[in-house]
Amino acid sequence: MTTLASIGIFIDQVAPNELSWRAQQNLNNGFRLSVAGEEALSRLRRSESINVSNRVIIPTDAQTIAGVCRQAEQLTLLGDNVWVQVPVMIGGQFCGPLIRHLLAAGVPLLVIGIASKRQCYHLLQEIAGFSTPCLLELSPAMARYDTIVSVALAHHFSQVQVIGCAMTPAMVWALQHLHFDGAVMTPLVYAQLTCLNQPSIGQACSVKTHKTYQLAIN
Repeated sequence: MTTLASIGIFIDQVAPNELSWRAQQNLNNGFRLSVAGEEALSRLRRSESINVSNRVIIPTDAQTIAGVCRQAEQLTLLGDNVWVQVPVMIGGQFCGPLIRHLLAAGVPLLVIGIASKRQCYHLLQEIAGFSTPCLLELSPAMARYDTIVSVALAHHFSQVQVIGCAMTPAMVWALQHLHFDGAVMTPLVYAQLTCLNQPSIGQACSVKTHKTYQLAIN
């Protein structure tokens, strides 16, 4: 018996100079860079490797809300396929106003570090009313009940999708079971997913140009 699942795949820790050849090999994956902030901006400008159609997540590394805001506004200028990664908390301070400001400016975001359903609820209140796409990465340490509630809440917003970390191939299936839209994994874990079939367009991670893979396992 064959079990099928559809989920967006993001390959983590990708160097800027690897983007082009990885995009050629894996046409429908998203990527998260291994470098952040000013270094990412400098290296991408030199290599011009951002000119791929895949969704590219670029982390920020500033230590203040003002610094993260400045970096995000610079990074988004690199291309329409760029999604800027920002934390939900900085120095113990909730970044809701920052996230609201960036979404209002049209900056697609990945918000990381969401650790409870309460935090997710407050974040969604900030996101509501904006059409700019936003990804939420739930912490692996989040309680299972909080995870279920957070995913259900997020799916009430058409511009929001939920992703999680898959530290093993088996965790891809756990995320699918919990109705996550996407899974983030290292290149090593991705290489172990020998069950990848041809890519197919689906609901999971369909924002912008990102497509989904159909996974099959016997």
